[in-house]
Amino acid sequence: MKMLYFFRKALTNIVRNFSVNLFTILIISTSLMIFNLFLLTYHNIDIILDKQYQHHIFLYLEPEFEENDIAKYELEITKKLQSTVVFVTQKEAFKTFKDSLKNDASLLEGLDESVIPAYFDISLKSTPTNLDSIIKELEGLYFVSNIDSGKEVYQKIEKIISILFSILLYIAILIMIATFFAIYMTIKLTIYSRKDEIEILELVGATRYFIKMPFHIEGVLQGVVGVSFAMLMLYITHITITDTFVKNLLSPFGITTISFIPLKYILFNYLFSTIFGFIASMFAVNRFLKI
Repeated sequence: MKMLYFFRKALTNIVRNFSVNLFTILIISTSLMIFNLFLLTYHNIDIILDKQYQHHIFLYLEPEFEENDIAKYELEITKKLQSTVVFVTQKEAFKTFKDSLKNDASLLEGLDESVIPAYFDISLKSTPTNLDSIIKELEGLYFVSNIDSGKEVYQKIEKIISILFSILLYIAILIMIATFFAIYMTIKLTIYSRKDEIEILELVGATRYFIKMPFHIEGVLQGVVGVSFAMLMLYITHITITDTFVKNLLSPFGITTISFIPLKYILFNYLFSTIFGFIASMFAVNRFLKI
């Protein structure tokens, strides 16, 4: 029954100082929305990097390769790499490239299929630590013309991920400060607005716990509501981006969807907001509630 009273009292405080609490919740939700947009970007770049570059190698064949020796070539490759090897003929490679151009496919009219070499699409079962040395060995094979391991693109995207991670840390620190002070100041105003009521509670013998707990719950509720709004806005943004940006701009590159942030990240948001809501309210109560 006590806990029900504390929640009811916390909700009364929020309603009584609605404009201040709304401003606090907007600060929390906007800050977390910005943080989670970067987190969403970081998460999806990591997925794309893992799927398209880290575990894929394209091995292009010399023009004079023998089609009867394809099985032998595959054996040479699988000896050096634990992988699944798919042979793509010049005709198939040309068609794939033409299809990727879509409306600009007319640019290839008059060109022979031989402009694009046949190749092996190598899907790695795992990424070996000595991949660079293995690629050098593959380049030395007599039937190999060129190898595209996606290394340059991989390194560039790794740099982007590193930058995004640094930005995430920076934003996280700013969010901690913004969340702390927003809740801290709101609880301070609530304490001042209930000054007379708190004095009466003290006179009738109310314990420190009984007086302080509604303020702690108020801080927690502000954090929870703030993160809930942030997750709602993020989900709406995610759907909008998937329906427009991905379908129109990224689908030619094989990216057909953008994943929403995993459940563990969502739970972390709620845990972070709950803990910081409680800590900020605790500091405010200890600072301004002299009991």
